[in-house]
Formats: sequence, structure tokens, C-alpha cells
Amino acid sequence: MSGKIKPKNRSILYVFVPPLFFFFFLRLETILLKTGGLNTKDLAFIGEEKGTFFDYATNVWVWDVFSLLLGIVSFFCVIMGIRSLITDRKRIDKA
Repeated sequence: MSGKIKPKNRSILYVFVPPLFFFFFLRLETILLKTGGLNTKDLAFIGEEKGTFFDYATNVWVWDVFSLLLGIVSFFCVIMGIRSLITDRKRIDKA
């Protein structure tokens, strides 16, 4: 066994794994926000707030931006996975 992932399995991973990470991250953000784990202060460049690295890392705005980026990446991974599944299917039908 060479350890490589077959193209069909890779396509299925593209379709399912990134959206699962995205929804897990959104759920985690919601739980942390409800329990007070994330702070809702303004960032330094917006509200003239001063804080530590931990304050910035646990800021809800930073988590929202990361959620947006993770959602965009997940969207494109799903598109790539579906496209790859379709091209694999066409290649199998030709053979």
C-alpha cells in the first residue's frame, strides 16, 4: 500500500470535511460567546482599545473573520470536490 488517497476518496473528503470544520467552528464560537469565553470589546484600530494578545485572540470580531474565511474555503472545497467527482465519473464512463 502506497499511502496515497484515491481521487474519489479525496473528492469525498473535499466535499464533507471542510464544511464539518466550518460548522464545528461556528458552534464553538456560539458556545464561547454565550459562556463569556469571547470578549466583545472593540479592536484597537476601531475603538482605541488597548489589550494583550489574548484579548485580541479571543475577540469575537477576530473569530467572525476567521469564520468567514473558513466558510469561503469550505465553499470552494465543496465545489472542487463535486467537480472532481464529476470528472472522475466521466473518465470511468469513457473507459
